[in-house]
Amino acid sequence: MGNTSKSGSSIIGERPPHTSEGMVALVVGGKSLGIQLGTHIVATGSHPASVSLTAMKAVAGASAFSALGEISAEIPGLRV
Repeated sequence: MGNTSKSGSSIIGERPPHTSEGMVALVVGGKSLGIQLGTHIVATGSHPASVSLTAMKAVAGASAFSALGEISAEIPGLRV
């Protein structure tokens, strides 16, 4: 919790309480599924749904999905 404190019903700290900043996503697969493994990718500013969209496109083909809701950007370097 570090520098986090509670004031009334709000959480006060270094980051907003429901942010995806610093989020970790574990992706399994391999070259046969179109996923690049063994790489640490920092995707600053990317939406968390971009991880799912990239994985879905890797498995089903890029033409199978154009977007996931409003998200159309993939995570560069995640697909082979």
